[in-house]
Amino acid sequence: MSRTVLEQLAQFRQAMEGKRFDKDSTLFLGVTGFLKSLHSGAVPMEERENLKTIVCTTFGLTPDELIEEVYGIQSNNGDQTGVNFKRSGYDPEVVERELDSLIPPTGFFRDYVEYTSRAEAPLAYHFFSSVVGVAAVCNRRIWVEMGYFNFYPATGVIILGPSGLRKTSAADIIVKMLQELQITPIYSEKLTPEALIDSMKGENATGLIYAPEMAVFLNKQKYNEGLVQLITRFMDCPDEWASGTIMRGKTPLRNIAISVLMCSTPDWFVTNIPEDTFGGGFVARNLLVVQESSSRCEPIPRPGDPTIKERLMMQLSWFHTFMGACKIGGHTGIQGCRCKFCLWYRKHTIDSQHPEHELLGTYYQRKQGHVVRLAMCLHIGTHYEYDIHTICEECFERAVKILDWNEKFLPNLFRQLFKSQAGQDAELILRAIRAAGGTIGHSNLIRKMQYKFAATQVRSIISSLKESNQLREENGVLGHLYILE
Repeated sequence: MSRTVLEQLAQFRQAMEGKRFDKDSTLFLGVTGFLKSLHSGAVPMEERENLKTIVCTTFGLTPDELIEEVYGIQSNNGDQTGVNFKRSGYDPEVVERELDSLIPPTGFFRDYVEYTSRAEAPLAYHFFSSVVGVAAVCNRRIWVEMGYFNFYPATGVIILGPSGLRKTSAADIIVKMLQELQITPIYSEKLTPEALIDSMKGENATGLIYAPEMAVFLNKQKYNEGLVQLITRFMDCPDEWASGTIMRGKTPLRNIAISVLMCSTPDWFVTNIPEDTFGGGFVARNLLVVQESSSRCEPIPRPGDPTIKERLMMQLSWFHTFMGACKIGGHTGIQGCRCKFCLWYRKHTIDSQHPEHELLGTYYQRKQGHVVRLAMCLHIGTHYEYDIHTICEECFERAVKILDWNEKFLPNLFRQLFKSQAGQDAELILRAIRAAGGTIGHSNLIRKMQYKFAATQVRSIISSLKESNQLREENGVLGHLYILE
């Protein structure tokens, strides 16, 4: 160690020890600049720790806060998960406000949002679960005529997010309401294709397939082969369906309308369900609702207002009584709204010709149906006291905007789902750094990853991430650090 650096450190300690300054002072800027200028190789380990202790004591900072200030890392702002979503471009508070502004200001969906406002799951989980609830009670009783075929409100939603984000808790709220009302069958737990067919026998083969753990419901067991294809066919709401065995003496299913509500983590979504879940159009027939975190923190959540719940239950019962064909119309005239729909459809067809991912392409091909079904549900939930048979312009436009909002999260999901092995390895490293708040020490990262990688493998992955500008490396007196960009 050179004499010059030793003298600098001695003078620095003398100036700082026993004094207290505010970190907003100009002196703090000089201190952070001095720390950044010191190369770690020139300062022994014990001196580094002394420096950190002196600066933290002088300016009233924790070691993590000091690192954040020196290297320009934003704090987690109280995020209890330890993951700095705001730094990564995902701000759960902004996400929730955006969706809330698109939900109708009155009616069933606004009541449902208020009823679930104290539940920790993200707003998107609650809202789309409520859409499935409305779709399930309406089943085939209402429809929109589209020339050669009809669109029924029956809707599929797959809720995706990391473990602990209250996915099942959110879905359970609407499912329990439907169970109390007993106005639509609910098919849950493990089902074989044969068991599902037997359960749906009757004059109307309608209901809700509920899988709080999608990986359990659609697993790879031998007895479960064919279930994905069967559900896929039923989601098209055919007038009649019969298998080869049914044709040999059993009664076929008629007037089919199946809604779907499933929950999964993205990892399990890929690794624990059959490959034909991704092919054959099953995924494209569902709305994938993806969230990374929630802005809500409720240590002991209070139950929803029972008065609001009673109103929601009455509304669902009322929706079950509606019958008849719906038209795409509106307060500005049927032709005006029909023109808007046609203009949107033509523009969407052109804009979606070159999707970022193949699965997005299959989803875009079915977006017309998703828009019409969501518009039907929004209109029923908002205008049930007036004319439910003429879908208004406002509900159509809300449906388009809500789906556009939801699609913002899909490209990143598909990139995560179908990464190469190298990409999956890199994601593990990034996830560990995110969990540490966006910055982590080299030794700490090696320890966290030793169950999976040798130290040389971690360094190789880090090198690739640096080249792709996903993180940067700082090797200074405050430590050997990796920082997310």
